[in-house]
Amino acid sequence: MRTVCWLNCGANRLEQLVARRVVSPPLSDDQLSPLERIAILMLSIVGLLVAAAVLLHDSNPTNPLSQILYQYFLGPVLAESSADAGYNQVNTFTYAVVLILFVIALSAWLRKTGMPASERTFVALLPWVAWAALGEVVEDAGMFGPGYEVWFVSPGIHFHTAAWVIIAAMFGYGASRTNDETENEQGVTTASITLVMLQSILMIGSFETARQGTAIETHLSLLPVALFAGAGLLTILAVNPFIEKWSPVERGVFMVGVGSSMVLLGALVSYGIMLNTVDEGVLRAIRHDGELNLWIIWPILILPMLLAAGLYRWGREARETLVGSGLIAGVLPVGISIDDWEEMRTQAHDMMERLTPRAVLASPVVIIGMMGELVDGLATYFGLDHFGYSEKHVVSGYLIDLFDTALTFVAVKIVIALVVWWFFSLARFEHRQRHLRLLIGLAILVVGLAPGLRDLGRMMLGV
Repeated sequence: MRTVCWLNCGANRLEQLVARRVVSPPLSDDQLSPLERIAILMLSIVGLLVAAAVLLHDSNPTNPLSQILYQYFLGPVLAESSADAGYNQVNTFTYAVVLILFVIALSAWLRKTGMPASERTFVALLPWVAWAALGEVVEDAGMFGPGYEVWFVSPGIHFHTAAWVIIAAMFGYGASRTNDETENEQGVTTASITLVMLQSILMIGSFETARQGTAIETHLSLLPVALFAGAGLLTILAVNPFIEKWSPVERGVFMVGVGSSMVLLGALVSYGIMLNTVDEGVLRAIRHDGELNLWIIWPILILPMLLAAGLYRWGREARETLVGSGLIAGVLPVGISIDDWEEMRTQAHDMMERLTPRAVLASPVVIIGMMGELVDGLATYFGLDHFGYSEKHVVSGYLIDLFDTALTFVAVKIVIALVVWWFFSLARFEHRQRHLRLLIGLAILVVGLAPGLRDLGRMMLGV
């Protein structure tokens, strides 16, 4: 009875607070905040500057705008598609700013379109993090044909991935526009299978073009790619019953991401099989020693996963307590602004503040982001200190050179992982900002887990 009374009293207090509008009501979902307007404006300016630089390049290649674009941005991307170009201070800073602006602007667009923003939406996007990382490893192995490889080079790979996510979401939404639930479910599944088959055709065609006229033409079999593509389609059918309560958009994005990732995984399996079957002459031609380093997955990926699983279990009870009371760690109830929340002195408010630091550890948005930072740090350490790779990023390169060991970067990444936890422990998001919360978590994966997985894949294949 005390629990019921406490919950009812907390709910009544929230209703009273919303009704009185103690400080200021939150904006409605269809309204843009000043920060969102600024982000959209800045991105529009960036887009116009890029378009102008490209158009002016043909008529006047020496104009300052075009020179900046090609020297600091397009040049390194085009170079990496055939070698391994590094970053510079200009594009590093610009990419960071654009990523922040993109997160803010995209969150506003998703909110206004009514897209789902639960934590399962975040889970639905996870296969695409793997897809981007796998695609970069396939590009590093030289398996993409001319004209296609440039789409799998950072940072363009992130926009390429976003385009496929949007396509999958649109197909999922469009395939569920009937009143029949069963028909909607079948439509989303059919649309997902269609998109995966389309990707399979595009990928296999590019792989075939890339191997023609090379030393591996008769040795690199694309049969594993076809088999893994078929396994991807079967995986879509297998996971369908487990996600039937998800929204059509979430289901479509998740299933296409899983199936498409299987296609790229098949390409890496093909490459690995080839390394174990060719002679030394072919290995010299592709500048490879024929060694596969599959053991590296244990210290780089499995260890952080086990640590994350332990932290998740530790925070699960606190998270379930909040969920049982109708609260989400760090996310304010509907109709409550941040200013209102800070003025509240209710049991519901106190419980949220007390349990959130522990409860966020059981949130996929937070714990996977923390795990990704550790994966990236360990991958960098093994890659630089044990596999002879070089660091391309400006800031991390400076930190590593400062102490002459990549262990420095591991320590930095541990600190960043703690900062991720600290941020989500203290940050409070209005209900209208739930998309922003998810996209911040996704951005953390883009700069942490994704490059870590890419480095892991390169070391495993030795490319």
